[in-house]
Amino acid sequence: MLLLQYLFFLSLLFSGIVLAVPIQQEEQGGTSFIVDRIRRRDHKPHCPTALRRAYRKFGIRSTNFGLSVLDFKRSRTSQLRQAVNGTQGAVEATSVSNGLEYVSSITIGGQTLRMNFDTGSADLWAFNTQLPGTSTDGHSVYDPTKSKTSSPLPGLSWEIQYHDGTSASGNVVTDTVTTGGIGVANQAVELPTSISDQLVADHNVDGIVGVGFSNINKVKPQQQKTFFENVAPSLKQPVMTAFLNSTGVGSYEFGVIDSNKYTGDLISVPVDSSNGYWQFKSPSFSVGGKPLQAIKTTTSSVADTGTSLLLVSPDVAKAFYSEVPGAIKSDGGYVYPCNTSLPTLALGVGDQYSVVLEPEALTYAVDSVAQDGTLICSGGVQSCENGQFQVFGDVFLKSVFTVFDLGGPSLQFGHLAVTPTPPAFVNSNS
Repeated sequence: MLLLQYLFFLSLLFSGIVLAVPIQQEEQGGTSFIVDRIRRRDHKPHCPTALRRAYRKFGIRSTNFGLSVLDFKRSRTSQLRQAVNGTQGAVEATSVSNGLEYVSSITIGGQTLRMNFDTGSADLWAFNTQLPGTSTDGHSVYDPTKSKTSSPLPGLSWEIQYHDGTSASGNVVTDTVTTGGIGVANQAVELPTSISDQLVADHNVDGIVGVGFSNINKVKPQQQKTFFENVAPSLKQPVMTAFLNSTGVGSYEFGVIDSNKYTGDLISVPVDSSNGYWQFKSPSFSVGGKPLQAIKTTTSSVADTGTSLLLVSPDVAKAFYSEVPGAIKSDGGYVYPCNTSLPTLALGVGDQYSVVLEPEALTYAVDSVAQDGTLICSGGVQSCENGQFQVFGDVFLKSVFTVFDLGGPSLQFGHLAVTPTPPAFVNSNS
């Protein structure tokens, strides 16, 4: 019998299939844990960079907007400050400069890294010692040789290629991944041995924890399960919640839906996971409290914690910024004078409800000065151009409490308990 079990284990190992399991004993009825999101004070938000990153991720071809961001100059810190002032096991997620980028702490083989929990991908990869030294400058790195629980997966490799030509590729190991006090043994960890300079440049992040669906995992010839999918069987509920408020520290919580983090009822939206994303329908919109109208171009949307901006259908972006005095479309996205007024923006979530986002949630950053000295703001709402999806990134998600439910799969949205002016949830059929 033992010989048969040993042979079975070897067959799994060399076929690229490894059984990843939570290493803690299950509590009665399952477990739960929290992963904190942490504020990174050294990050300077830059809309063109965030927009290029989102377009790269979703294969969107950017258009020539006409006006160059070179028509503006970077504002001084004092000007930015003045403008802004005028206006259960847990993973802590820290916002990078006013909630615009978030990182969380995890350990791989006992080594601590700052990672981005990303619902828009399904790969867990980390900067590591197999990369050239120049590629790891400014990053904490994972060293598999210093881990007692690391094991290579022979014959497996991975590669991510983006539309703009950037890429990362390498080999795969398994190791124990721990966050929020919960560990998963034999979790697949992808180690780049080659990576484009553009992906190295963000020193705030040491890697990605993809918590999309594993049908878009990049490992070949055998796709690997995500951390979320591996830990789900041990949870009280197969859920991850995102509490991404802009006050500095938010959290991802696995296994339970904490009623203290939202008010009122949760609304539920079915998810289509066939493309690997937390994809749902968003068929309607409204600007400034006007009646809802149908979105003409792109109605499929994804909820993505790995994107900073809110990318909407081109007709939605055009309608929104037509109501913003002084707004223009530059080669770095929509910008406008910081002293202008923004309208509300309502977006459909499923066929029955819409979420009304307040104006104060819709500015991405104060980051440049026009030639006449006017401070220029970049919009948190940008066009998804020719993309297949609208992308509901952090600009949207920091306004709502979000539940990612593997059991449906489905998404649920609710009012953030700490939001000063909570978004309105409107029944579209009323």
